[in-house]
Amino acid sequence: MSYGQLGVVISTPMQVGSLSNWNSVIGRAADLSGADQINGAMALKKDGTLWSWGVNKYGQVGDGTTINRESPVQIGSATDWTFISVGSTMSAGIRSGTLWMWGTNYVGELGTGTTGLVSSPVQVGSLNTWSQVAVGYGFSLAIKTDGSLWSWGSGYGGVLGDGTTITRSSPVQVGSLLTWSSIFAGFNCVLALQTNGKMWSWGLNDLGQLGVGDLVARSSPTQIGAVTTWKAITMNSVHSQAIRTDGTLWSWGDNSSAELGHGEYVTKSIPVQVGTLSNWLQVSGNRSASIAVKTDGTMWTVGLGDTEWMFLGNGITTNISTHVQVGSLSTWAQASLGVQGGYAVRADGTLWSWGRPNFGGLGLSFQSPVRVGTGTNWSDISIGLSTHMIATKTDGTLWTWGDNLTGVAGRNAIYDSESLPYQVGVATDWSQAATGPNFAAAVKTTGKAYSWGANTNGELGLGNVATRLTPVQIGTATNWRTISIGPNHSGAIRK
Repeated sequence: MSYGQLGVVISTPMQVGSLSNWNSVIGRAADLSGADQINGAMALKKDGTLWSWGVNKYGQVGDGTTINRESPVQIGSATDWTFISVGSTMSAGIRSGTLWMWGTNYVGELGTGTTGLVSSPVQVGSLNTWSQVAVGYGFSLAIKTDGSLWSWGSGYGGVLGDGTTITRSSPVQVGSLLTWSSIFAGFNCVLALQTNGKMWSWGLNDLGQLGVGDLVARSSPTQIGAVTTWKAITMNSVHSQAIRTDGTLWSWGDNSSAELGHGEYVTKSIPVQVGTLSNWLQVSGNRSASIAVKTDGTMWTVGLGDTEWMFLGNGITTNISTHVQVGSLSTWAQASLGVQGGYAVRADGTLWSWGRPNFGGLGLSFQSPVRVGTGTNWSDISIGLSTHMIATKTDGTLWTWGDNLTGVAGRNAIYDSESLPYQVGVATDWSQAATGPNFAAAVKTTGKAYSWGANTNGELGLGNVATRLTPVQIGTATNWRTISIGPNHSGAIRK
C-alpha cells in the first residue's frame, strides 16, 4: 500500500511547497536492529545533572535498578556531567574529566577490569583527563585531553587497535600518538582523524571499508594513504566518501550498486578520486547510493536507481555509475540521503524531497525533487524513519505529514496518513521539533516540552505508557532547549 502518493512520476525537479527559508535538512538512514534493547535515552541539563529513562533490562538507565523507567530519572546527584555516549545496552559519561560507564559488561566493555552487569555509573580508573568517549558494538574508545587514544572491550576483528584481537576489560592505549582529534566507532571497524589532517582505520575489512589497499583486517591503526588534507568524511556500513581541502571527492568500499561513482561496479579498497573535479562542497550517502553538492550549487547523485527506492532524484530508474546532475539548477546548498529517499535545501531556503512513496513520509513522493507545502517560512525539520515528518515555521506554527497509524500527526485521531503538511493546533510559539517512527516531541519558546504518539516504552516521558493523540506537556519545567528522538526513546537538553 502507498500513502500520500499522487499517482504520477515527475521527471524534472519540482519545488516542495513555496517556502524560502530552509537552512539544512538531513535524511536519516535508521537501523532498528536490537531495538528491544535500545529503547532508552540520556540527557544532560544545563545544571550539569544527568537524566535517563526507557528500557532498563541491562541496567543501562543507570539508576541502580533494572526497572524500566517511563519518565526521566536523575542519575545520582552529581552536577558536573559534560559528555555522554549511549550504546545499545551500555552507557558512558564524563564528569569533570573522569570517565564513568554502566550497563552490560559481558567481556569487560565497561573498562572497569571486571565483568558483570552494572546498573549505576562506575568510574573507569581514577584519571580526570578524559575528553571524549565513543561506545561501539561490545567495545569502547576514548580520547584524553593530551590527545592519546584508548580502547577496551571485545577485540573481535582487531577493533581495539592495540595490535591484538584480545578482549580487554580495562583501557589500553592505542599506540603512542598524542594527536587524535575524533573517533568513529562502527559495527566492527573504526575510523579516526588526527589534528594534522591524517585519517586512520582498523578493524574488519571484508569490503575494503578501511581504505588501506586490501581486504585484510587490521588490529592497529593504519593510515589511509599519506594525505594530510582530509576535510570531511561520511561513512555507512559498507562504503565511505571523503572530501579533501582542495575540493576533490574520494570514495572506497563496497560498490555493488555503483555508488562509489567511478563508472564501474568494482569494489575499491583505497580512496579513489571521483572524476577530476575540485569543486565538491558536501557529500552524503546511504548503503546503495550517494549524493553530493558542488560549490557551483549543482546537485549530483550516483548508484542504485529503481522504481521502489528512487534515491537518485532525477527520474532515472536504472543504476548509474557516474554522477548525474539532478535537474539543471545551480542553487542547491545541502543534500542528504536517508533510508527511503533524499532531501535537499536550496540557497533560497526552499526544501525539496524525493523517494519511496510510503506513508507520505516525504510530504509528496516522487522520483525527482518536489517541493513540500506552500509556505515560505519553514525553519526546522525532522524525519522519522522516512515515513513521517514534522516541521516548524518561523511564525512558530507546527506542521506534520506522513504516516499517522499511531497518532504521531498530533491531530487527535489515528488514520493512514497525511500526504501534505497539516498544522498541529493553533499555537504560534513552537521553536523546535523532532520525530521518530511512531511518536514526536517539540519545544516551545516558553521552554516547555511536549510529546505525543505511541508510548509503549515510556518514550513520551509522561510517567506512563498511554498513547497520546495530541501534544501533552512533559512535566512542568520551562527551561527545555532542544529535544531529540531515537527509534523508541527520547533525549533532551535544558537551557
